[in-house]
Amino acid sequence: DANNIQQVFSSDKHPTLWRALPALKRLLSVWEKKKDDPHYALYIEALEAGIAKILKYYLMLDMKPAFVLALLLHPYFKLHYIEMAWGGEAEQDAERAAGKLDAKNWYDEAMQIVEDAMHTYWATHLQAATAMVPKTQPATIIVDDFDLYCQTLLTRKDSKGWQAELRRYLKDVPADISRDTDIVEYWQ
Repeated sequence: DANNIQQVFSSDKHPTLWRALPALKRLLSVWEKKKDDPHYALYIEALEAGIAKILKYYLMLDMKPAFVLALLLHPYFKLHYIEMAWGGEAEQDAERAAGKLDAKNWYDEAMQIVEDAMHTYWATHLQAATAMVPKTQPATIIVDDFDLYCQTLLTRKDSKGWQAELRRYLKDVPADISRDTDIVEYWQ
């Protein structure tokens, strides 16, 4: 089991970070089933130790934005995986009703990571875009009305460009996408 999961992360030609959360969750599920299976009674202590070790690190992944962002960028998983595997609003409500008042809406937590990353990126992107159009143009560069219009769109304070694009991306579920989709090829 562990060797198969390790192979999921072995690639010198494709990004694999997006595979971390689903692979670790799959390994945990398999080992938890084996722990309860009488055929594996001899290995219960080893399975429990392995589960504890994986959980130690798996539970820390929600504090690492790179894992959430890697899943987001995969068009098959996006944030749907986090909502399904960790829970969203309905699961948070159920946990709170059961007495766990500090229950989290993991979808919202992941969305906050994405929004924070986009705010950081967008601020940097705007600065770079503004720097691309010099205040005084050299005689060899022709700036037309469209260039100036695009510049005003990029620098508008009320622009919701990335938020609208993110909402469209999250809602779109292309039929030709699978977990094996080459995400580098997809985004080119």
